[in-house]
Amino acid sequence: MIPFMPKNKPEMLMLIPFVLLGTLLPGIDADHSLIRFKRYLYSFIILGLIIVLAAKSKGPIIAIFGMLFLIFILKRTEHRTIMHSLLGLIIFTTWMIFISKKVTLYFALVYGTHLLADSFTISEVSFFYPKLQSIGKKKIKIRSN
Repeated sequence: MIPFMPKNKPEMLMLIPFVLLGTLLPGIDADHSLIRFKRYLYSFIILGLIIVLAAKSKGPIIAIFGMLFLIFILKRTEHRTIMHSLLGLIIFTTWMIFISKKVTLYFALVYGTHLLADSFTISEVSFFYPKLQSIGKKKIKIRSN
C-alpha cells in the first residue's frame, strides 16, 4: 500500500469529492469542455459534499468563501489562465489546507497532474500566469505540436 494512503474505508471515501474537485477545477473555465454548461451545478454539488465533510471541523465558511472566490475568478478570466497556472494550484491547494489537511496532498496531486497533462496538448498552458516570463522574444509556455 502507498505510505500516504488512508488506512480505512471512511477516510478513502472522504477523498472522492476532493479528488473530483482537483480533477475538474482546472478545466472548469473551458468554453468547449463537457462540463461547460453544467460547471456551476457540478461545482455546487462538489462544494456541498465538501461542506458536509468539513462540517465536523472548521471548514464550512472557508468552503463557501472558496466557492465564491472560484465563481469570481470564472467570471473574470479566460480558459487556461489562472486555473491552469501554478498560482491557481497554490491558491486552491491553500484553500484545501483550511478545509481538510488530510485531503490536501491528494487534491494538489490531481490538480497538478491535470496541468501537466494539459501541457502536452496543442493548446498552451501559462504556468506562470499572470506574468508570462520571457526569454528573448518567446514567452515561457509549454506547447506541443
